[in-house]
Amino acid sequence: MHIRTFRGHWAEEDIQNLSINGILSGYKDNTFKPNNNMTRAELVTVINRILNNSEMDSRYIPDLVSKKWYYDEIRKGLASGIIKGDVEGKVRPNDLITREEAITMIARAFVPDSGSPSVLSFEDADQISSWAKQYVSDFVYAKYISGYKDKTIKPKSNITRAEVAKIISRIIDIYGSYGAFTGNIKGDLLINGNGVILKDLTVYGNLIICEGATNISIEHVMVEGSLIYRVDLDLDKLTIKATKGEFDMRPVVEENKSVFQNEPYGISFSIPKKAKVVYADEDSKINYSQKNLMVIRINKDDELYYKSFANGLFAERNRYAKAYQEVKTGYIGRYRYAIYGDDKDESHFLYIKRDNVEYSIYFFNIENIDVIETLVESIRFFAGSKIDEHVVKTYYNDKLYLKFNYLDLVSVDDSYNTGIVNEEESEYKMFIQVTNIVDLSNYTTEQLKTILVDLEDTSSEIIESSIKKVYIYDAIEYVTKNDGKLTRSLYVIIANKLYHFIFTADEAKMAGAGVELYDDIISNIEFK
Repeated sequence: MHIRTFRGHWAEEDIQNLSINGILSGYKDNTFKPNNNMTRAELVTVINRILNNSEMDSRYIPDLVSKKWYYDEIRKGLASGIIKGDVEGKVRPNDLITREEAITMIARAFVPDSGSPSVLSFEDADQISSWAKQYVSDFVYAKYISGYKDKTIKPKSNITRAEVAKIISRIIDIYGSYGAFTGNIKGDLLINGNGVILKDLTVYGNLIICEGATNISIEHVMVEGSLIYRVDLDLDKLTIKATKGEFDMRPVVEENKSVFQNEPYGISFSIPKKAKVVYADEDSKINYSQKNLMVIRINKDDELYYKSFANGLFAERNRYAKAYQEVKTGYIGRYRYAIYGDDKDESHFLYIKRDNVEYSIYFFNIENIDVIETLVESIRFFAGSKIDEHVVKTYYNDKLYLKFNYLDLVSVDDSYNTGIVNEEESEYKMFIQVTNIVDLSNYTTEQLKTILVDLEDTSSEIIESSIKKVYIYDAIEYVTKNDGKLTRSLYVIIANKLYHFIFTADEAKMAGAGVELYDDIISNIEFK
């Protein structure tokens, strides 16, 4: 609570109320510092906590760095319409926020336009920016702010933490994050939680329903003030009435003009407004000295189904014979990506493999590496007309207490246990055998590794053996080779059951995508 640092302060009660509700927090040194100025990112974070919003905007923001603490908060604020970028798209998260900027952000979240003329009698009213005048006027009209004793409003001055607490406390009296509300509530009620019930209720102030209000139940509610909502409400079906009107403050979804999209191959991503995206087959038209140049190459080949990500990446690294070094790797959904770069000429490339399609994006003369990271985070895959996306299936056998997901390139055969033969043809096959065994708890995993080798096909050559974790259990794996096929044979012992997973394919295909398909299955196995 950090009470010792704001006790006796003129905004003590407001700060304490917001602290109790988890809206305002102190610093790591256990202080609150009520007279400190706030940054734009800090105020966005405070408003996000009140709204309890979770949706994030994916547009390209030139001054937003993914490693900063406020990255998600700014993207939530953009999606909610609280914060908007300037003409260059910048949000200036670390700048101290002015009073007029703070009023504007708070108004976008909770305060509907009064419709009254923006008539202000403050000595410095002419200093208020044109975009903020109506917001400031509405706040004065609603008595959320009153100005200073010298009859000024100080729109360009930086706002303090205490001033923010005072303004928010004047707008919101009670926070409804959970439970049921009935009877009478004196003041303003804000709903921002899941499953909140409003029944046989009279609110003698405003009722504000935020993004975080999911699965809300409303029945026989009277609002003496205004109903302000930021979620989709079917007012025709709700028994609710607001004396001063109903105000839909759901954020307006603005068209994202800085988006590249290729419909046939089902990919889109955000780019800087001044960036140039060209295709690699337009070589004669490419000006490689241009700032923020992106050259995209998309290749579709059914052989890619059977090639590993590593093979595709290796070929891409060698396409231009550059000494590219790894910068970052990860996943976009279930698809792997890698970023590689060359520090000498500041060029980079991004490689993504999606089933039988690979996307390569080369970056030249970019502002900084954050351009690439922002692009990666904004990538969306969809069903393009030239995409043949494979389906993720689920295997579940309640008698074996076994569940896992797998790609439909694999056929799963558990006829050993069920007697039902899977006659589906596929390049990759997974066989499952579960056997009751005597208690082997007295043996170490290393000892079991020696014992279980006798169960392997004697005609196969064991080329590798290892111990790994599957779910929460130790597992023993053998890699065998026989007649042009590679097989990964995995044993897991749970109580008196021996689970044996046999994953096999032609040697070339197993060495390619097979390993990745197998690893994906093993990584999501559950014994339920």
